[in-house]
Amino acid sequence: DCWLDLSTPWAPWHEEGISMPALCVPLSCLGCGAGLGTYLGPLLEQQQPRPLQEQQHQQQHQQQQQHQQQQQQSPGSSAARGGGATADGGGAAGAGSAGDEVPPRGAATVSTDVEQDAVWLNSLVEILWPRVDKYLKILVEDRIKPAINEALPQAMRGSITIERLSLGQATPHFGSFKIRQRSDEAIILDLKVDISSNLDVKIKAMQIPLGIRAFTFHGTLTVCLRPPASKPPFFGGLEIYFINPPDLDIDFTGAANVVDFQMLKGIVHDTLIQLVSNAMVVPARIAHDLVEDDDVGVADLKCPEPVGVLRLLVKSGADLKAADYNIFSGKTSDPYVSVRVGQQTWRSQTIMKTTSPVWAHGNVADFLVYDVGQTATVRVLDEDKMSQDDLLGEARAVDLSRVAAAKAGVVDKTLPLADRCGGQQGSLRVSMRWFCLTEEVPVHGISQAVARGPSQLMLRAKFEDVCGQMPATSPAPFFVRLTVSDGRSQDFTAMTRASHAYPVKAASEDLRRVCLSLSRRGDKPEAVAAITGLTPGEVERIIGKETNAAVTHELSNKDKSTNPCFRQTLRLLLPWTAEMMNHAVVRIEIVDNKRRLVGNFVEEKLMHIASKELRGPFSILSQVSLEGTLSARWLQLPS
Repeated sequence: DCWLDLSTPWAPWHEEGISMPALCVPLSCLGCGAGLGTYLGPLLEQQQPRPLQEQQHQQQHQQQQQHQQQQQQSPGSSAARGGGATADGGGAAGAGSAGDEVPPRGAATVSTDVEQDAVWLNSLVEILWPRVDKYLKILVEDRIKPAINEALPQAMRGSITIERLSLGQATPHFGSFKIRQRSDEAIILDLKVDISSNLDVKIKAMQIPLGIRAFTFHGTLTVCLRPPASKPPFFGGLEIYFINPPDLDIDFTGAANVVDFQMLKGIVHDTLIQLVSNAMVVPARIAHDLVEDDDVGVADLKCPEPVGVLRLLVKSGADLKAADYNIFSGKTSDPYVSVRVGQQTWRSQTIMKTTSPVWAHGNVADFLVYDVGQTATVRVLDEDKMSQDDLLGEARAVDLSRVAAAKAGVVDKTLPLADRCGGQQGSLRVSMRWFCLTEEVPVHGISQAVARGPSQLMLRAKFEDVCGQMPATSPAPFFVRLTVSDGRSQDFTAMTRASHAYPVKAASEDLRRVCLSLSRRGDKPEAVAAITGLTPGEVERIIGKETNAAVTHELSNKDKSTNPCFRQTLRLLLPWTAEMMNHAVVRIEIVDNKRRLVGNFVEEKLMHIASKELRGPFSILSQVSLEGTLSARWLQLPS
């Protein structure tokens, strides 16, 4: 069993006047929808009106009884076998009696669909919602508003102002959830999330008012507990992410309903989707390392290894919608295909003047897949030179698990296409194939199946921390840019997210008081550090928080420039041609927030990395280096 320790003080509980006793809650209780709700129910009692509390308790009790009866009646249930997971949550990680059958590797040892609301979680969110509302206002100013401004045409930049912002009263709703165990022993919790909020947002663009009155958000949020550990909390890390991009819809008012502002409406919508995807759609995720002394660090949790590579070949379309009119051929279209898998997008070549296109070139792409539950979105659009491209039809949620299960076989599919209203709009023929990734160098040659595609290997670049002080002339945050070039045809490029300050453990209250006392006595940070065992930087941080905001801001900027951290992994799918073997060079650069090069770049032959892992540190300046590793993974057919 896995346990969640709720005994440590946590500010949100105490601010709401809730007394938190020392207790541990079995996470396996989540498997039946009870357990954790039972523990939290009395704690939330004072926060809810009595009738609502009684109704939730009665509903939870009835559904728990129904779930127990279903398990007892089911001949294949663990209760019928006389052991294993019980209705009160014992054995969520596959624990049971010695006589239980051991499921095959890769199967889910526990998979329980709970057809009820996560009442305890919804109650918790209601309490936290006012704080989320305050945080959103900070997020809008710091990230959303700059991102929208950056996406605007040059003439409109700097004209966006947020005059009013509130999330409204409607809180997120968590629906049914499922607990399962992956083949790597990771425990997975899938939660359905629905937000229908009556927003109150007023924006001005070029002095013209623009409002948002409603916001809907639907998706499945995944919580992953891995890797397994032999001591509490029995897993080494926590990850939160969306396997597939959530659905987002915004209801605009005011000038957004005017034709001239349709462009702005699209920019705001697409920017919000992109921000969510960059933060929480695989491979991105929120991650926290719970066991610091194991082999899995934050970089491994935030950037897990892909489970395979999907190769998709676009063949032909039939009976597509005619979006153009040609004086010689009548109604027609200029179709091309756009495919999205997670955060990766690809576009095919355009076939001119036809509603039954056949693709022979520029029609194949490879995608890294991080979870077999991922789906692909395939769209066919009409290319327009003078206006926005028209949607001819799309196939959403194309299942990839069947392609992975097909092993070395090719899966041919005819995808029915639909417009935004669900109407039939022709079809698209595609072929898909699945490849695995291996560290073994193909010394006997690359198979024909792998060779007949755009990529044969994946370059993996893991970047950790910078050792040393970055130049004062280079403002933080910093980025690592990775480029692979053969010097002739094309470059392959990827860039990390912004660096962050080196994480510093919080000092205890007693140690903080000692630092402040010594500082008031006149001791310098170096002397205080020698007495307390802290570093001078940690002492300055403690003292700075007690002085003023300007000092704190200065220390924050200094933290970001001293030993900046990346702890990220970049991956590039690459071809293995004669040019790449003989001429390709891998370049590592650090750039500042103005995208200016900091120090020197580092170059290494791709051939050397393909045959053997290259370990840093990589020297950037005379006293500044970047910790990291470069390695290769090769595509191969599943065994």
